[in-house]
Amino acid sequence: MLFKKMFAGISILGLGLFAITGCEDSVDQDDVNSARQEVSEEEQETAEARQEAQQEVMEEEQETQEARQELRRTEAEANVTQNRDQFVAQSEQRLATAKRQIDQLKQQAETQEGAAKEATEAKIDRLQEKHDLVEEKLSDVRSADLENWQVEREAAEKALQELDQALKS
Repeated sequence: MLFKKMFAGISILGLGLFAITGCEDSVDQDDVNSARQEVSEEEQETAEARQEAQQEVMEEEQETQEARQELRRTEAEANVTQNRDQFVAQSEQRLATAKRQIDQLKQQAETQEGAAKEATEAKIDRLQEKHDLVEEKLSDVRSADLENWQVEREAAEKALQELDQALKS
């Protein structure tokens, strides 16, 4: 748009100069004043176009800065989400391993009798409670907002450690 206005101004100026210098007709003071007025108007339009273009550039630079800030925020959120999802996936693997061990104890209890069976079933009950607590804590991690998921992670990690220790004893 700026170039169109400038080109139009230059074209009119050129025609005005051609009319003044290229014709053999007499030129009076009114013609000179009119040409000066046209030049003044074109200069004003050029200045306005330059100012509008500068304002548009400033607005675009501001929008670019805002887009960069949004990109940084989005990248940070994606990183936190990836860390949370990775923790959940690893924890679910540990939980699946614990579930298999509990199932093995259940099979073992089926072949046992008396006090041994009661002891194994009591251990299974304790392990199942800890297993269920870990599932609950992982659910809390999944549903936590990104700013607070680390708090939930700590509780889930503690529950996982307790389950692991109980499986070893």
